[in-house]
Parts: sequence; structure tokens; C-alpha cells
Amino acid sequence: MKRLFIVIACAAAIAGCGGGSGFFPGAPTPTPTPTPTPTPTPQPGPLTLGTNSIQFTATGQFQDVPITDPGYGGVYTPNSTTPAVATATIVPGPAVGVTAGVAGTTTVTVSDSLGHQSTIGVGVTTTGGVIH
Repeated sequence: MKRLFIVIACAAAIAGCGGGSGFFPGAPTPTPTPTPTPTPTPQPGPLTLGTNSIQFTATGQFQDVPITDPGYGGVYTPNSTTPAVATATIVPGPAVGVTAGVAGTTTVTVSDSLGHQSTIGVGVTTTGGVIH
């Protein structure tokens, strides 16, 4: 009986302390740490060129056309459907440099590695002749 009394007394003492239940009266309830929301990565916008057509009046003339491609920082690829009429290269800026060749018309396309593209119609006229 003495043992039973000691066990009950110990249990009462532990319960009186709040022992073992995991609840502490007056203690603040822990606040869960919020999970940060990731900032979305901006997606590149449409690729646009500073003009949609160029007219040259002589072979060898050159014009830079600015490239706008918001959020894109990669490489551009120029292509001329008729390189004899006009060639295209990428120049600092970024821009596409178009150089007139022989008389005629062509289309210059500038594309990025994401598949965006834009075109410029190019016309070259040359007048020549000898006046006697």
C-alpha cells in the first residue's frame, strides 16, 4: 500500500508540473515558418525589329536595324533568302546589319534560340549607265 501511495504521489507531482503532456500553460504556440514563394523567371517577349522594310539605291549600302527581344540574352541568327541581293549579320546593339548587293528583293529573317523570329523586306535598286 505504501508503494501505491508513492506511485500516486509521484504521478500527481508530475501531472502538477505539466510534465510529459507536451503542453506548457502560458507558453507561446509556435508559429509555422512560411514557405517563400519563388519569384517567377521573366519569359522573353516577342522578337521585333526596328523596321519591317529597307530600300537601298546602290550596291554596298549598309543599314543597322535594332533588335528588341525583352528578357532574352542569347544569340541571334540572321538569314537572307537571296544573299546576292542583301546579306545580313548581327552587329553590336544588338542589331542586324543589312548590306545591299545586286538589284532585286529579298527577305531577311532574324531568329533567336527560343524560336522567335521577325522579318525585314529588302529592296535594292541600282541605276547605272553611261551618258555620252
